[in-house]
Amino acid sequence: MKKSFLFLVISSLFFTACSDDDESTLTQVPLPEGAVNMTEMCLSGGVLYGFLSQYDENRNTTITYMSLNTATGEVKQGWLDDLSAPSNPYKMVALGDYVCVTTSDYVNEGDAWLFSRDGELVDNFSTGVGPRCGVQSGNDIFILNEGLWGLNNSSLTKYDITDATVVKDCFTEQNRYGIGDTANDICAYGGKMYIAVSGENIILVTDNDARVWKKINTDAKPRYFATHGGYVYCTYYDGHLARIDTLSLSVDAKTAVGRNPEQVCVSGGKLFVANSGGLDYATELGYDKTVSVVDIESFTEIEKITVALNPANILTDDNGLVYLVSLGNYYDVPNTLQRIDPDTYEVTPLSE
Repeated sequence: MKKSFLFLVISSLFFTACSDDDESTLTQVPLPEGAVNMTEMCLSGGVLYGFLSQYDENRNTTITYMSLNTATGEVKQGWLDDLSAPSNPYKMVALGDYVCVTTSDYVNEGDAWLFSRDGELVDNFSTGVGPRCGVQSGNDIFILNEGLWGLNNSSLTKYDITDATVVKDCFTEQNRYGIGDTANDICAYGGKMYIAVSGENIILVTDNDARVWKKINTDAKPRYFATHGGYVYCTYYDGHLARIDTLSLSVDAKTAVGRNPEQVCVSGGKLFVANSGGLDYATELGYDKTVSVVDIESFTEIEKITVALNPANILTDDNGLVYLVSLGNYYDVPNTLQRIDPDTYEVTPLSE
C-alpha cells in the first residue's frame, strides 16, 4: 500500500514547508503543449497537478484531473483513472511523495485521498469537516479541516504513513481544547507547525505532535502562509502581509498589499500575493484583479501586476516561475490559470 515508503523514510527528519526557500535560476520554459486550466492545484516533483471543476451543457458538474510538467510544458489530461478519481474534490496538496486530493460536501466529515505522482491510488482515510490543506512531518501527515464558519469545529487529522492509523482530531487530543473557528492554512517550518485560524484572529504555533507552543494574536483574519529566510509570512484579509519572526514567534512587521489577499509565494527575493477582493464581490468595486509584489529585503510593495479576475491560488515552480489561478466571478467570468515571469512580470494565460 505504501509504494513511496523509501522516499518518506529518507525525508523523515524534515518538515514539508509552505514554500521552497531555494531560489533557482529562471530558465526558458516552453508553454504547455496543449490548452490547460485548473481550479485547484499543487506542485510536486516539478509537475503541476490540478483539477478543473466546471458545468456541462446540462449544468452537471464535471471534473477533469490533469498535470502540467513545468519544465517541458507537457500536459496530461485524465491524470487519475476514472475508477479511482474522487467525484467531489475540494482541495489538492503536495505531501512529500504523495499528491493528496481532499473531498468535502461542506457539511459532513470529508476524506483525504493519497495518490502517487503517476496517479495511482495509495490510500484514503476519513478526516474532519472541510479538509482544506496539509503538511507532512516525518512519517505523519496532518490534514487541516476548516469546519463550518461560525460552528467552532475546525480540527486536525493525523495519518501515520507507517501503519495507516488515523487520529481524527489529534489537536484536541494533545491540547484538550479545539482549534477554534475556520482554520484556513497550515505550514511546517523550522521544526514547528503554524495554523492560521481566521475566525479567531490567531495563529497557533505547535510542535510536530500538534502541541501548542504559542498563540499569536493577529489584528485581522490570517489566511495563508509562505516561508523564507527564517520568517513565516501570512496574508491578512484586511489587506496586509505579516512577517513572523520564527525565533521570537511574534509578528515583527506588516506591509500593505491589495484587497482581501489569499495565497502568497516566494520567488527571486520577492513575495507574490494574490489579491482577491472577495469581500467586495457585491459592491461597485467588485473582485480585485491584481498580484502584489513585495520585496523581501525592504518588505514593501514594489509592483502590482494586473491579472485575471479574483486571483486566489498561487505557487512557484522549481524555475522560479509563478503559477496563479484566478477564480472569476463564479458565473459568466470563468477561472483562469496564468503563469507570471517573476522578473518581467509578464502574465501568460494557460487556459482553454
